[in-house]
Amino acid sequence: MTSVQFTPIGKRNRGKFQVLHSYSAAHLPELNTQRSLFHALKDKHLDPVEMSTFDETEHSIREDALPIAFAREIHKERNTDFENTGLGVKELESIIKSLRADNLNLRLKYKELLNSIQLDDRDIYAENLELKLRLKMMENDMRSNNGNVNTEKNDHTIKMLQKEVAQLKQDNQRLKDAREYEAQKVDDIVNKAREDNRIVEQLEKQMQHEAAKYEDEIHQLQQELSQTESKLISLQKQNDDIIKSRATERDVKSETELRNLIKENSVLTERLADSEHEVKMLSKKLQLHVGALEDGRERISQLEEKNHKLNNQLQKQSRELHDLQFSKNNDFESARNRETQRLQQQVDSLEVEISQCSKRLVEMQKKYDLANEDLSHERMHAENLEKEVNDLEAQLREVKLNQTEVSLRSVKESQDATNEMDKLRRELAEKDIDLEELEVRLVANEKRLDEVLYELKLLDEDYAKVNKINDELKDALYQANEELKELKTHDKNAESDFINELRFKVRQLQEQISDLQDEKDELIANAKEDDRLYKDNVQLVKMVEELQKSLNDLGMSSPEELTQFELNLKRDLADKNQKIKRGDEVIYKLESKLERAELDKKTLENELRLGQREVEILQEDVKALQEELRILRTKLKDSEQVLLMSDDKLLDAKAELKNWIRAEDSMQDELKRLREDLKLSQDTIKVLQEQLQGQKSSEPSPTITDYMEFQLKSTRKELTEARKSIDELKEKHASDIMLAKEDASSKEQTLQLTINDLKNKLLIKSQEHDRIVAESARLASKMSNFHGNLKIAQDYERADFLKNESIYFKQRYRDTHYRAADFEFLYNFAMDKIKKSKFKDDESVKLAKLGLYPGYVIRKEERPQLTFKTLATFVLAAVKLRRRTAQEKLRYNQLLRVKAELDATRLRLKSAL
Repeated sequence: MTSVQFTPIGKRNRGKFQVLHSYSAAHLPELNTQRSLFHALKDKHLDPVEMSTFDETEHSIREDALPIAFAREIHKERNTDFENTGLGVKELESIIKSLRADNLNLRLKYKELLNSIQLDDRDIYAENLELKLRLKMMENDMRSNNGNVNTEKNDHTIKMLQKEVAQLKQDNQRLKDAREYEAQKVDDIVNKAREDNRIVEQLEKQMQHEAAKYEDEIHQLQQELSQTESKLISLQKQNDDIIKSRATERDVKSETELRNLIKENSVLTERLADSEHEVKMLSKKLQLHVGALEDGRERISQLEEKNHKLNNQLQKQSRELHDLQFSKNNDFESARNRETQRLQQQVDSLEVEISQCSKRLVEMQKKYDLANEDLSHERMHAENLEKEVNDLEAQLREVKLNQTEVSLRSVKESQDATNEMDKLRRELAEKDIDLEELEVRLVANEKRLDEVLYELKLLDEDYAKVNKINDELKDALYQANEELKELKTHDKNAESDFINELRFKVRQLQEQISDLQDEKDELIANAKEDDRLYKDNVQLVKMVEELQKSLNDLGMSSPEELTQFELNLKRDLADKNQKIKRGDEVIYKLESKLERAELDKKTLENELRLGQREVEILQEDVKALQEELRILRTKLKDSEQVLLMSDDKLLDAKAELKNWIRAEDSMQDELKRLREDLKLSQDTIKVLQEQLQGQKSSEPSPTITDYMEFQLKSTRKELTEARKSIDELKEKHASDIMLAKEDASSKEQTLQLTINDLKNKLLIKSQEHDRIVAESARLASKMSNFHGNLKIAQDYERADFLKNESIYFKQRYRDTHYRAADFEFLYNFAMDKIKKSKFKDDESVKLAKLGLYPGYVIRKEERPQLTFKTLATFVLAAVKLRRRTAQEKLRYNQLLRVKAELDATRLRLKSAL
């Protein structure tokens, strides 16, 4: 017998028998994926090391940065080669110089690091602002695209995004803290470098002080030398006096004493030679120590230069680390921390080495100063002894030269000579004591020099170690640079991968949104099928109740009967599932049709939007063309008026020309009349001449002759005047005709040109008018077509109605789905209880345990002990039911409100149709 496993209401168990489901088994994974729409963003590429906090990293850095104690055993007795004693000090001076140069570079790089940190701050703020803007845009897109998606899933997605934003802010703060910590470490390193510089400056001041002290000692020695020279002069004077006093005395005893004195003088000369040799050795040692001091200074300068270079490298490395920290994303924070710790450990160990070398250099400088002081004292003693020995040699030479004279001196002089010899012996004994003390001091100084040389050897070894560490650090810097390059390339790749991943997630969200949109569209078509499923669920509940009654009536108690009943029930349900599958296929076909219709609708909407935009553009063009047509019409009216005016002018010119023609005709008539008058006058003259000739022949009377002559004269005079007037009229008439013809031709030409221009303009304008009219007709037809399409597709109220209706049917589908899952759970629970009953198989009352007959009283049975798991499961289920009930009440009220609005809109749309 199998155990009962409680499944809360709302959970689906696909291993059990499925009573109701709106989709086929092939669609189940799709529905499951659609129900869990949003998932938490999983940062699989992150390292587990990145989960550590910055405090732990700082603690580990501080632990790794602890100074390392060096144990060194100093051997007191070692054979020392005095020929190579000055190398360590020179190397120390060179190291001090290198440390100084490194310190200077550190200061410069510290300023560069501060500038780079400020620039990185600006870059971080810009990146944060860009991320916030992108997040805001994503939230707006999600709100706009997921307006119809389940609000719980949207809230979950928004919460996850907010968590990611909070995580990014924490990472940003952690990076800021790391940057501040690195800046503090750089400040500490700079302070240490400044302290090293201060120590080096103190050593230089101390060396300068010692040099001044040596100059004072040299000046004092010069003064003592002048004093000894004055003493020598006084002794020579005394010797001359003694020789003069001894010239009168001669004694054998003085000769023997003189021999003894010569022997002692020879011994003294040998001892003096030995002391001179020792003085030469001491001077050589002093020169070696002076050379060692110069080598130490050079080594100190080299150390300063090396310290300066190391500080430069350290600053460069720290700047690169800062650049790496601000350029890398959170994916490489652990790698940067490890690299920073490793480089910081190397830097700290190098700083410890430098500090130990500085301390040793200070100790060696002190020992060197003490040795120089002892050597100066010994040198002064040696110089004094050498001067005294020289004085004694000079005195002995004078004694040897004056031996012959001494033998001839008196006894008194010999006694004085013996006294003088005793005095000289005492002085030589004192000098021997001084030489012995000098030898002891020389031995002590040699021991000190051995110790100094040993310390210098140790410094050489430390310098070799520092060189080795420097080489290792250079290698580490090279490796760090290579790793930095690799990290940069990796950073770029990771950034591109991160961007691609974000784009992929955005595409996934868009695809999910499109899937939800498709689901919304599907739910519109599945509304009737959901109602049918709901009715089937109600019928199935009734069938379960009838089944319970039938089981009781039938008295099924054997497992074979129950199994047979279960098989029959499963067969019936399988048939129903087949029907559901066929219904799902029909639904799928309808969904595909609906999708195609939706695509057609979207394309039509796009075309509609494009058409509306084109209509607006065409309307603007039509307005512009209408305005241009209005302007052309006004210009046409103006040109017509100008043409009318020109026609009027032409008519006036024609009328004026007609008047000129009439005037010309009248003038022609008058000319004809004058010609006729002239002809008559000529005829009259001819008649008169004939009469005159006849009268002459008939001899008329003088009175008639005079009268005839007078009349002839007056006629001739009138004739001449008439001719003149005729000529004047002809000239005037000809000139007037010419002027009138010229004026008429010029006016006719100008009017003809104006008429031609106006005709051309009129032709152009008429063509343009025809084109505008045709374009207006085309645009009008196109606008009519677009308006016809708008009547078909531009029903925004219907689109909103369908959208709200899809939301409503989606919620109804959700309720139906959960209700089907609940019925499935009840069915599985009932079947498990029937199979796991503790009653015997032949007892027909075992179904009463299920509560199928509430009024039936059964006998008491031993119930199993209640476990904590069962109690916790039922409590959890009760809590979930309570929460779900509270939410469902609010949803039910909201659905009623939405349904009322949909009904009102549906009635309004039907009435509009």
